[in-house]
Amino acid sequence: MAMDVASISSNIGYGTIPSNTLEIKETDLGVNSTGGPSGMLLGTANLVVLGIVLCICMLLIVFGNTLVIVAVYRDRSLRRSVTNYFIVSLAFADLLIGGVVVPIAIIDMLNNGYWFLGQAVCDLWHALDILSCTASILNLCVISLDRFWAVTHPLSYPRRMTRKVALLFIVLVWCCSAFISFPCIAWWHAVEEPTPDNVCIFPSDAFYLVLSSCVSFYVPSIIMLFMYFRIYRAAAAQMRHIRSGTKLVSTGKNNPESNGTVSLRIHRGGAASYNNGTGNKRYSVATDSRTHANQIMGRRMLSRMNREHKAAKTLGIVVGVFVVCWLPFFVLNVTSPLCPTCISSPNIVMPLVTWLGYINSALNPAIYAFTNKSFKRAYKKILCRCGRRQRGHFLSRDGTTFMSIDSTYSMADMGPATPSP
Repeated sequence: MAMDVASISSNIGYGTIPSNTLEIKETDLGVNSTGGPSGMLLGTANLVVLGIVLCICMLLIVFGNTLVIVAVYRDRSLRRSVTNYFIVSLAFADLLIGGVVVPIAIIDMLNNGYWFLGQAVCDLWHALDILSCTASILNLCVISLDRFWAVTHPLSYPRRMTRKVALLFIVLVWCCSAFISFPCIAWWHAVEEPTPDNVCIFPSDAFYLVLSSCVSFYVPSIIMLFMYFRIYRAAAAQMRHIRSGTKLVSTGKNNPESNGTVSLRIHRGGAASYNNGTGNKRYSVATDSRTHANQIMGRRMLSRMNREHKAAKTLGIVVGVFVVCWLPFFVLNVTSPLCPTCISSPNIVMPLVTWLGYINSALNPAIYAFTNKSFKRAYKKILCRCGRRQRGHFLSRDGTTFMSIDSTYSMADMGPATPSP
């Protein structure tokens, strides 16, 4: 898991890897001799470059996910979407990685694996690493379920996924993550041999590594990919019906007079027909060319469906990027205890794939900006302070002194230049 970075950075966490594969001579690297028990030592120049790169990654993670949280908090249109509650929860998990887990990982790596913070901090670091990684993937699972309901049950979705239900899901995600992470610390101390105080390693038990990888990555990833496959099929079917002039939606109600599916045919000539799916009842409503009430309802439904499809596409990209970034690590995480000799240069490969996973926490805010106009607009408001500043001068009562007032007007708060039709 992502939480194995301590053992990866020091290259001693995987006890199943032969120690001779981790030994690197100091003369080969031109390094100092201040490193700890790590087999991988870096010279001062390399440490400086590595520290700068890793600190930039950390700042991007913290800045990007803080921007997501602030954007949802300040933008009313983003707050209206229940799905964005899950995005904020995911941002908090990524922020925990960037604000706590990654800084300690940087310290450990720049010290060449020499640990000086004590075993209590080591245990807390591992627990928070597990917590944040588990919370991230569980949030993505909940998001995939949310998108599945929104696309396949558009009529019942607003009643099913309320704010209270969303908050309940979020609390459940974090409670499950905490239950998985913190009790593991006690289990490790019960089954693992005591470690020196100057070393912070992750358990190297093969059974635990394989089980944790399956529970925390492989099984949730399979579930998410299956859900998005279903979403893709449902969205494709809906688009075919839209192009043919018929929109099939599920009512979410199981009553004797309806099979739960409504067929809404939208006629361009100003008429709309409705079929409840039983073949017995069919209604035709003629609409006035000036009111177009039924057409407006149909257009609103189609507009909402288009928004749901776009949201599903955006979050599908988020899930796909998550899987791509973390898959190399979890493949090696399972391979290393089962086939130690299968990994070439583990002291180089393992840190690379671990930080590839950490970088994923910095990519989500960028994905939202490139694929979601609402997030992009909210980002611009925060970063660019889009608006125009006006300066007014007011004459005081005595006629001699002036008072200057600066006022900022947000473009979102100003009315349109021309009245809407």
